[in-house]
Amino acid sequence: SFSAGADCFNIADILSCGLTPVTICSDLLKPGGYGRIAQYLGNIKKAFAQKQASSISEYIKKTAQALENKQGNGDKQKNDVEKKSLLANLTAYAETVKNAKLYQKKTFPWSNIKTERKLDPFDCIHAPCKGTCPTGQDVPSYMYYTAKGMFKEALKTILDTNPFPNVQGMVCDHPCTRKCTRINYDTPLQIREIKRFVAQNSPAIPELNPLEDNHLKAAVIGGGPSGFSAAYFLRMNGFDVDIFEAKDFAGGMAADAIPSFRLDDESIQTDIDRIISLGVKVQYGKLIDKKAFGAIKEKYDYVYIGVGATKAYPLDIPGADIKGVYNQLEFLSGLRQGKFIDLGNHIVVIGGGNSAMDASRAAKRLAGDKGRVTILYRRTIKEMPADLEEIEAVIAEGIGIQELVGPQSVISKDNQVSGIRCHRMKLVQPDSSGRPRPAIIEGSEFIIEADAIVSAIGQQVVIPFLEDPELTVDSKTYETDIEKVYAGGDAIRGASTLIRAIGDGRKAVESIMMDASLSGNAFFDCKAQKRDIDLLDEKLAQRIYGPNFSETDLLETDLSQRSGFDLVSRTMTKEMAIQEASRCLSCDTICNICTTVCPNRANISYTVEPFKTETHKAVCKNHKVFVEKTGVFTISQAYQVINIGDFCNECGNCTSFCPSSGSPFMDKPKFYLSRPDFENEDSGYCIEDHSIFKRKNGAQVSLTEDSDTYAFDSEAVTATLDKNSFKIITINFKTQQDQEIDLKDAVELGFLYRSLKNFFVN
Repeated sequence: SFSAGADCFNIADILSCGLTPVTICSDLLKPGGYGRIAQYLGNIKKAFAQKQASSISEYIKKTAQALENKQGNGDKQKNDVEKKSLLANLTAYAETVKNAKLYQKKTFPWSNIKTERKLDPFDCIHAPCKGTCPTGQDVPSYMYYTAKGMFKEALKTILDTNPFPNVQGMVCDHPCTRKCTRINYDTPLQIREIKRFVAQNSPAIPELNPLEDNHLKAAVIGGGPSGFSAAYFLRMNGFDVDIFEAKDFAGGMAADAIPSFRLDDESIQTDIDRIISLGVKVQYGKLIDKKAFGAIKEKYDYVYIGVGATKAYPLDIPGADIKGVYNQLEFLSGLRQGKFIDLGNHIVVIGGGNSAMDASRAAKRLAGDKGRVTILYRRTIKEMPADLEEIEAVIAEGIGIQELVGPQSVISKDNQVSGIRCHRMKLVQPDSSGRPRPAIIEGSEFIIEADAIVSAIGQQVVIPFLEDPELTVDSKTYETDIEKVYAGGDAIRGASTLIRAIGDGRKAVESIMMDASLSGNAFFDCKAQKRDIDLLDEKLAQRIYGPNFSETDLLETDLSQRSGFDLVSRTMTKEMAIQEASRCLSCDTICNICTTVCPNRANISYTVEPFKTETHKAVCKNHKVFVEKTGVFTISQAYQVINIGDFCNECGNCTSFCPSSGSPFMDKPKFYLSRPDFENEDSGYCIEDHSIFKRKNGAQVSLTEDSDTYAFDSEAVTATLDKNSFKIITINFKTQQDQEIDLKDAVELGFLYRSLKNFFVN
């Protein structure tokens, strides 16, 4: 049989080559599973209809005839017609496959969608895009609204957790896309690009209504994305907010260091103006020193430090102070502020991060077609910390990257840069970052001619108004060791991403709200409506490739038109945005991935009603018996999963594709179909007659249904519970010694029995 790469899109081509039978196990063991066979059959039927064929042999012949007509080969010999047809089809298809980008490794740069989230026995549905986003953007909801053409509601949803939709629609590093469930189907959603479309095309700007004045004053030090994010959420929750910004403009590093061909002024200003319109006051040109900081602490109830990483690491090699050597911040800031910088024709950029990519692309535009820009990096492209799309843009624009090269000294002529002396490097054992450490290869020196050098080897945070330059911050609350002073963004992370800075501002305000004992502003009541489950089930079984915008140049200007600083990326059309958003699988509503990838159908989905009840422990103390509340057992999601131990061979395929860090076959309730099989296991569940049994590490408990009650039995106690409320009616300890027994198992068993008693047939 033919296998290795067969899917629902190439199945007809494979059949036309006579490669039968076709093994499709590899594809069916991916999300969608057996349900995708319908897509195979549909595509085969469509291909046969196009060729007016009613059988495989007829399809083979008619495909070959179409090729002959296309190529002008009129071979009419009747002998060995089928063999010739097969060979012609196979030859043509082989050529197609060789050039198909879909089969090239670079087409699939993602690894998996697994996250660090724990997998619980119940309520495990959680969209990985939302969980991965530092701001917690409700991506599935604004995809839903966009797909429906409800762009105002989509923008409201974005603004719930992110006050920078225009900025982030252009330059977000979009970790959400790297964890999109569609990665395991076809291609991830273009989430950032949809956000950009929504931000620019909402028919009306949502009205933002801050809560009434709560009589608390908050100061924000730093007018970049993190500071303005904190100010936005503080103001929306009723705080009186002042921002202190050292520069004479707002936006921080986004406005001062990202080139205009990636992020335009209008997008930055639109987001900033929206925040200021809420009543946020900004004081520009305010460089805070220790005295000013002391006064701010006295005047304001809360302080948020959101300063950026505004100091570049120096290029620590001989000659680094020669004219013509720049750091990336002074170079990019100068360009952003409209200053002319003459770099000459040959420019060298040192570094491998996003700033190095920005600097090299900007330098290329200054140097023009006759100029040469070279990036030097001491490791390989594989280890570059820059985003893959930024590296690809650099290469596409004709910028050279010399890997495994380390700068040694700057060469000058007449006190002006004329070149840089370098040495070759080799990679040895990894350093603390986990990347291979570069080591110098002795005797490998060489010189690169250069008219200018831009060093982009990192940035650091300088906070002159603190006694201790190292901020100590609680990683959960964002509170510093200074009372009522919080911090986020670069101030606590070093140079990081804009979306992390924005998320820090929001999360710090949540902690401030808790500290002030205030309830948060709900902002908008626009949670997405209930999804059509039948439609979702259909989508969950299908592969639907979205348009590859970068390959078709739909969203980027042609390389020949990138000589200036105009935006490279373009905004989606309405049709593109709706089409792409429609591919969303609504992972916040239903998941069931583990049920589709199991070859034995051992993972089973079941539907439940919301369930909530108190949990208790039974206490025997001084010969007195009583119960105490321990918590609440809650089931909020309609779709749950169990594992059938009799069917499961523990292959781990569900572990590979589950978006959590767990293993469904181990973490979900494992049921056995008979008591003997159940009792042979150390752990598991079994339903028999009117009883449900649970074993954990050999210890067994049970719950039996009576007319109006449940009877719970464990090694230590028996108890009677009301069937409706789960209230404990009676409790009896089997030994009269001081002890406490958690009765949560009784509630869990009651929930499982109620939900599954009709599922298991004795």
